Amino acid sequence: MNPFQDSDVEQARRHDGVVSLGGGRRLLLPRVFGFCGGVVHALAQLRRCLSTAGGQPIRLLGPVIHNDTVNEHFRAQGVTILSEAEILTGLESAGAGDLVVIPAFGVPLEIETLLRRRYPGAQIIDTTCRDVRAVWMFMESLTGPGWTILVHGKADHPETRATLSRALQRATRVVVVPGLAALESACRALREGSWAGYPQTLIHERGSPPPASGPVALVQQTTMLHSETLALGAAVTAACCQAGRHSQLANTVCRATQDRQDAAVEVCRQRPDAMLVVGGFGSSNTAQLHRLACAAAPTYLVQNAAALGAETITHWVPGAALQCTRPWLPPGWRTVGILAGASCPASDVGAVIRWFREQPQWADQGAPTTAADGAEPGPTQRC
Repeated sequence: MNPFQDSDVEQARRHDGVVSLGGGRRLLLPRVFGFCGGVVHALAQLRRCLSTAGGQPIRLLGPVIHNDTVNEHFRAQGVTILSEAEILTGLESAGAGDLVVIPAFGVPLEIETLLRRRYPGAQIIDTTCRDVRAVWMFMESLTGPGWTILVHGKADHPETRATLSRALQRATRVVVVPGLAALESACRALREGSWAGYPQTLIHERGSPPPASGPVALVQQTTMLHSETLALGAAVTAACCQAGRHSQLANTVCRATQDRQDAAVEVCRQRPDAMLVVGGFGSSNTAQLHRLACAAAPTYLVQNAAALGAETITHWVPGAALQCTRPWLPPGWRTVGILAGASCPASDVGAVIRWFREQPQWADQGAPTTAADGAEPGPTQRC
C-alpha cells in the first residue's frame, strides 16, 4: 500500500478538481498537481531498498525530497537521513555493508565520486531525477575552453550545489543567477566582460578567469519558474549577441514543473477568494507556485492541514518567516484554490480537503453572503 495516496484526492481528480462543500462553497484544484514522475520513481526506489535491505543500515544523503511528511515517513521506517553538513562525517562513520541513497536532487560531484570509490554499485541507490541528470549531460557536451556557465537557481538549494560542482568541471567561471533581480547585473557583466559589480559570493572560478570574449552557457535548476527561465534565456542571448560572444542555452526546466505551473495559472484565472499552497517550506517548486498564486488572491503556504484553523492560519512567507494570520478566509468566501507542487504527497492535500469538509460552521448553510451583499471585511491581523 502506498502511504502517500489519497482517495479524496482521486475523487477530486475525477470531478475535474472541483470539491463541493455545500452552501455554494467549493474547493478548486488544478488539473495536475502533486508528485511528478521523478519523485514517484525516487520514492519507489527507496521503498524497494527498505523491503530488500534485510537489516542493512540505510543512509540517505540529505532529504530524499523537500517534504517533511515524506522524509518523516522514511525516518520512521529506519532510514538515517543525514543533513548536508553531516554527509561527509556520516560516510566516514558508515559501515562497509551500509546501503547509501543519493536523493532526488543529486549530490555534489566530489561526494558522488567518494561514494562510488568506497562502495560497490549494489550498495548505492541513486534516486537522482533524470531531469537533473539531463542538465549535467548538457554541460558535459560543451566543448572547447573558456566557458562561463550561468546557473539559474537558488544558491542554497542542493540541486544547484550539485549542478555547480559539475559545471566547474567544464567551465573556468560559474555564476549563479538567483532570479530576475540579478539579471541586469549579469547581462551587464556579459557585455562588458567584467564581473566586478556582481555579488562575489555567487561567482565560482577554477584556474585562470576565462577571456571576456569566451562562450557562455545557461542552465537552470529544474524547478524554477518557467516564465522567468524564458526571460533569462532571452536576455542572456541578447547580451551575448551584443558582446559578440557565442551562447548556448539548455532547456532544462522540468516538464512536470512547467505543467504544474501552467495548471496553477488556470486556477488563478478563476479568481478564487483565497489560495492555499500545500508543500514543504524548503521546496523550490512549491515556492514557485506560491509566487504565481500571490498575484491572484491572498495566498498561504502551509505544510499540511495542521496549519489550518477556522479563524487563524499558520503559514510560511518565503524569504521571511512563519506567520500566523487572523482572519484568513474573507467574509462570504465561495472558492478556495488549492495548489500542490511536485514534492507534495496526495495524502497532505487530502487532509486539507477533509479539514474543509469537517468544519461545522459551513455545514448545511445557504449560499454565503459576499462583501458586495453588505458584509464588510474585517482587518487582517498577525496572531
